[in-house]
This record gives sequence, structure tokens and C-alpha cells, in this order.
Amino acid sequence: MSKVLSTFFSTLDIFKKDKIILMFSLIPISLGVILYAFLGNWIISDVMIKIENWIKGFISNDLGSILYYIIFFSISLIFLFIVNWTFVLVVSIISSPFNDVISERVESFKNKSDLEGLSQNLKKILKNLLKNTMNEIKKVLLIFSLTMIILFVDIFIPFLAPLGLLLSGLLLSSSFLDYSWSRHNTPFKSCVRELKNSFFIYSFSGAVFMFLFALPIINLFALPFGIVYYTLLFCEQRTSKKI
Repeated sequence: MSKVLSTFFSTLDIFKKDKIILMFSLIPISLGVILYAFLGNWIISDVMIKIENWIKGFISNDLGSILYYIIFFSISLIFLFIVNWTFVLVVSIISSPFNDVISERVESFKNKSDLEGLSQNLKKILKNLLKNTMNEIKKVLLIFSLTMIILFVDIFIPFLAPLGLLLSGLLLSSSFLDYSWSRHNTPFKSCVRELKNSFFIYSFSGAVFMFLFALPIINLFALPFGIVYYTLLFCEQRTSKKI
């Protein structure tokens, strides 16, 4: 428990000290905000205008205005729900090339190794852009599928809900740890052993991040925070347990 909390403050310290990590963390968030802003603007300026004209073509009195505002309010709520539910997934795909470099940089920072310059980091991002993006899409699809299975079990077998929460947290943790595992070419058996040896730490911290992802606004920053957090946790666990 103490390690989970201490790593939280160490993560904040990383963001304060390394501006390149902060910049690479904010770029995907900004791109995601711009993407959804364009989508929202399209719905308001195009879709809703067409709906309003269509309603006025059939109902021209106050009833038509009331109906339009009901539809507008309903679509707005649906859009906000979709944004809150999908933003993390979309940004995780956009940020995948940045996340790999961020994780590597955090590990160098943790081990007090020489940090590469901005130009070198950008070259790595561009070089592995397609590969990292495709890998992230596959990972997101896999995690989404497994999460749906766990949710199904929780609904129809309620007494397993606590176990489902821990497994979901473990699954989320593994998605963050994957950057460090891939960089170290960690075999699958070693990944499973690492999760098993640190089951409580990864399950509990993963459950906390699940909660953060459910909170509007906060979930914008939970993803880049998680990359730094779990890279630090990975380094500390490797050092303490010699995995």
C-alpha cells in the first residue's frame, strides 16, 4: 500500500522535472480534445440544423420548438456519454507512439541514465508510429473484450464481483506495464509471474485508475499519468524482487 502511494508522488515529481515527458503527455490529449471538438461542432452546426429544418417542415408552431429542444438535449446527453466512455480509448491509440518513448524516458530518469534529447525522441516516435499504433489498437480490442467478459460474469454471478474488480484492475495495470515489458522483451511467462508476485499492488492500483477513468475531466490526464506511474512501479518492483 505504501509503495502504491509513494509511486503516486514520484510520478508527480517526474512531470515537474521533465518537460519533455509533460509535453509528450499533453500532445495526445490536445489532439483528442480537438477531434471531439470538431465532432461536437459538426453535430451542432450540421446535424442539429438539419433536424431543426426537418421538424419545422412538419410542425411550425411552439410544439415544433419544444420537440427540437427535447431532441437537442437528448443528443447532447448521448454525445457527452459517448465522449466520456470513448475518450480514453481514442487517446490511448493516438498516444501509443508517445507512450513508448515516455516510458523509456521515465525508466532512464529513474535509473539516473542519460536522457535523450527532443530530436532523438521525435525520431523514435516517427520511426515506430505505425507499429505502435497497430499494437495499441490490438491491445485495446483485447482489453475491451476481456473487460466485457468480466462485466458479464459480475452481472450474472454477483458474488464474484469483488474478484472481477481485482481482475479488471490487474488487466488495466498490464496494459500500462506492457510498454516496459515490450521494451525489455519480457517473455509471457515472466509477465504472468510478475503479475502474480505483485498481485495486490497491481490489482489495487489498477482499480484506482479504473475509478479515475470514470471521472470526467480527470480521465483526460489519467492515461499519461498511468504510463509514468506504472513505469516507475515496474522499475521499483524489478529492483525489490529481482524479477
